[in-house]
Amino acid sequence: MRHPASRNIPLVVGSLLMLALSSSGQAATLVEIVTGLTNWASCLDFRIEGTCVTALGESGVIVSYRLPHLLQDTVKIPGTSTIDELAGAIGGVAALVPGGGALGNLGEWNLPYSESHSVEYPIQLTMALRTIPLPPQFWCLDQMQYGFGLTINYLSELDAAAWRSNTLPEGFGGWIGVWAPLAPRNGFCIHYSPAVASGVFGYRGAHIAWIPGIHVVLKPLWFALDPGDDRMQMAIPVVKECLQIGSNPLLWDHGDVSLDGTYLWVYWHRVRCCVPGGGLPAREGP
Repeated sequence: MRHPASRNIPLVVGSLLMLALSSSGQAATLVEIVTGLTNWASCLDFRIEGTCVTALGESGVIVSYRLPHLLQDTVKIPGTSTIDELAGAIGGVAALVPGGGALGNLGEWNLPYSESHSVEYPIQLTMALRTIPLPPQFWCLDQMQYGFGLTINYLSELDAAAWRSNTLPEGFGGWIGVWAPLAPRNGFCIHYSPAVASGVFGYRGAHIAWIPGIHVVLKPLWFALDPGDDRMQMAIPVVKECLQIGSNPLLWDHGDVSLDGTYLWVYWHRVRCCVPGGGLPAREGP
């Protein structure tokens, strides 16, 4: 008589193969992300907030708008990525991390666990390709000094000790809106929606890169997260509109489930600067 567990082995192996094969289909290059997966129309939110005087004494206007600052990549298989360039850069990382992820939990295909990666959005490539839907005179250049090539902020595979079993208090309370608690900042999330769980993993990864605490971070963030005004935008498996972080899933999660459990998010953060002139009429008289 065969042991009951032995009958599950072909199913588990088959699932592993399907997961590995399907993961390769959910990927994009940085150029593809910049030109086709970034939802400027929904996320930019351009505003003129008042008048100002530049450092050179010129009259101008204060402009503000959101720019994509991060790419947040969540996957089930360590060392893989929805970003082609990142997958090539971290392909050998999986060999350094025993167990964990979907491969470390055979048979638990609904286990709400993922690896999380945060990299700087390639804003320099965006500027070179002129895909920003704003005239260059409105670019806040001093706040666009990031995204030179592939710049990695956080890889959960290199933070395995904390990402997979973090039970130490870090002093972070509260929730990510209505999605899930912020802490513990690890790769586990109990939620009925895989898309929402992915958003939780992406935000936790960005939060770790902002305030590392006990975690291992390759490059801390250069800006402070603002969950009230910042936005997250799903890019893979489908391009969605920007959503408020932690917002009710009933408003945006309409069955957009990745079959292989991989997701890519664009993280948007507002910049603000004084633009000379700004279309205002020239001042007359003294």
